Amino acid sequence: MIRFIDLGDQILEGTKSFAWFDTVIDKFETFNGCETWETWEKFEEDFKAEKFHYTSKPLERYKRLFQWGKVK
Repeated sequence: MIRFIDLGDQILEGTKSFAWFDTVIDKFETFNGCETWETWEKFEEDFKAEKFHYTSKPLERYKRLFQWGKVK
């Protein structure tokens, strides 16, 4: 199961970031070499650059779990 992780400003003070944790493999997910993102748009860009995940895990799955507001 994938979990949305709100990291707040734990990485850079004053800058919000988030990550995705996969409870099945007990690891943070990595897309295009990144494990954390500051915006949905940056995540989506890295997600789409990662061909394997883009075809095996639909982006809609992450959109439903994203907790910082609605994504178009």
